[in-house]
Amino acid sequence: EAVAAKIRWFGVIIGLLLVETRSELVANQTALRWILALGAAYAAVDTYFSVRGRVFLQRLPLLVSLLEAVFIGLLCHFDSGLDSPFRYYYMMSLVSCAIRYDRMSTYVTCLLHCASYSALILERPVFEPGAEWTFPLTLIVMLWVTWASASLSNSLKRAQADLQRLNQALQENQALLERRIDQRSRELQEAQASLLHQEKMAAFGLLAAGIAHEVGNPLASISSLVQMLARRHTDEYTQEKLALVEGQLTRIQGTLRELVDFSRPAT
Repeated sequence: EAVAAKIRWFGVIIGLLLVETRSELVANQTALRWILALGAAYAAVDTYFSVRGRVFLQRLPLLVSLLEAVFIGLLCHFDSGLDSPFRYYYMMSLVSCAIRYDRMSTYVTCLLHCASYSALILERPVFEPGAEWTFPLTLIVMLWVTWASASLSNSLKRAQADLQRLNQALQENQALLERRIDQRSRELQEAQASLLHQEKMAAFGLLAAGIAHEVGNPLASISSLVQMLARRHTDEYTQEKLALVEGQLTRIQGTLRELVDFSRPAT
């Protein structure tokens, strides 16, 4: 779109230079200035739409082509007819049309431009000496520019479509990669939490082994003392209490054995 807009401004600027620098060859400078002023206004509107990401009269490409054919035909008519340098504007219009529209619109535009250029023969039905090939060569060049610009534009549009598909695939792969990274991050966090839990359990096993060792020895001594007291005192009340103490000591010793078994490494 930026290229198409610049082509129009290039045509307006070059046209003004042609009019002002060829004053001795141009008989209708005023008319040409007015026509180019209209072209500048159209280029300004077209640039405004282009900047906003739109195309002026996008749904009516043939109307735009018809207006350009009439516009360029009038420039050639008020300049010098078939051999006017403004005839090259037909080529610029074809290139701009190929950039913006499809192949069919470009070829129809070529037909309109050929008709517009052919209408200039009516004002000079007899060619000047040395200018017999101007008319057919211009038509041939217009046909060639139409084919070349349409082919190049289609290639660029296909490349653009391929790039858009690749970009979409890249975005999808990026999203998939981000999801996988998130999944792996969660798995890593879970593995770290599991490893931390295992380290805590190992530390707890060492602590349990130390507690069992430190508490086991005093309990053995207390148990021996309780057994010695049980042999000396024969009254029923004392025997009952000592039996209760011995039972609780046996219970504590069982718990310590379980802690020791838990702290041993697995085979």
